[in-house]
This record gives sequence, C-alpha cells and structure tokens, in this order.
Amino acid sequence: MVWVKSVLRAVPIYTMMAEHLPPCARKDLDGICRRFFWAGNDQSVRGKCMVAWQTCCRPTQLGGLGISDLRLAGFALQTRWLWLQKTDHDRAWSQLPIRTSKEVQAFFKASTFTRLGDEQTTLFWEDGWIDGQDVATITPYLHQRVPQRIRRKQTVSDGLQGRAWVRCISRGLSVQELTDYLHLWAIVDSIQLSDQPNKTIWC
Repeated sequence: MVWVKSVLRAVPIYTMMAEHLPPCARKDLDGICRRFFWAGNDQSVRGKCMVAWQTCCRPTQLGGLGISDLRLAGFALQTRWLWLQKTDHDRAWSQLPIRTSKEVQAFFKASTFTRLGDEQTTLFWEDGWIDGQDVATITPYLHQRVPQRIRRKQTVSDGLQGRAWVRCISRGLSVQELTDYLHLWAIVDSIQLSDQPNKTIWC
C-alpha cells in the first residue's frame, strides 16, 4: 500500500499538472498499480483481486483504501495551475496560456471568487467578481452575445471604463437578452473599484 500510494501514484504527478492524461495512459497506470498491489512480482492477477480497483481508489471514509484516483487527481493538479496563475504573478509561466479541460475550468470557477480591487487582471465576462458570481451565471443569455475573443481579454477595469462592456454586445437583442442587459446594467452601475489589488479567494 505504501509503495502504491507514495511511489507508483506519484510518478505521473508532474505530467498530470501540465497535460491532461489520456484515458489509455490512466488505464495502463492503474493496471501496473493493480497488478503490483494484488500479485507482487506475478504478471497475472486473475483470481487474486479481492476488491474492484474503483473501490480501492475511493477515500477510506467511503469504504475504499485511499489510493488516489488519477482522473480526479489530474483535475485537482491542473486546477492548482489556474490558481497559481491568478495568485502568484512572480512565476515565469504565470502569463502563459495554460490549456485545461472544461471540467477543470468549471471546477475552478465554482471554487473561487474575486474580491474587488483595482481589477487589472480579473476578466469582466469570465471571472466571478460580482458577489462571487460571474456574468455568465447572472446573465446567461447576454453572455452568449459577446464574442469569445472579447470575453477572454476584457478586464473588469477596461469594461467599466466608460461602460465599454456595453459596446461588446452584439445588436438585435431578444427579450430575454434585453432583460439580462438591464439586470447587468443595474448591478455594474453601482460598483466602485478601489486602489487595492484584487484578490482571488478559494471558497
């Protein structure tokens, strides 16, 4: 158990931090760990597995053995990259475009929010800066009318200056989109930025 947890499961950590581990690679790694755990040096585990490997990878509180699930561990490790990108700007790679899966991005959005400051780095359309929520959650129909290239670049400071966020919305709004527009206008109009740096907070 110690060898599996501390050595075999630790080998792919740095790879999982930088890249999404393919399912075939996870399957091969699980196979190596499973054979070693149940059969030692023997190559065959037929008839020797006393518990399903998925059960072994559950936390001990849920009846498992506490062996890390490579898929979930990959999500957590890549989420940490996004966290460091937001909170530690002294790292050389902090401004590089990090590729992460949709699951990781959704997990990071659900787990963090931004406390208002000068908002030089917080994205207006993507980050959770409005009472812990993002624009997509508050006004989902309106969010879809903004081009993706703008959503990925426009900061809160840029969007609020001269109400520049209004000019990013495509014309010809439907009733639902217009309702979202008025709702967002009322929220944003009352927001005041401070001269303190913004802060990303883990829920």
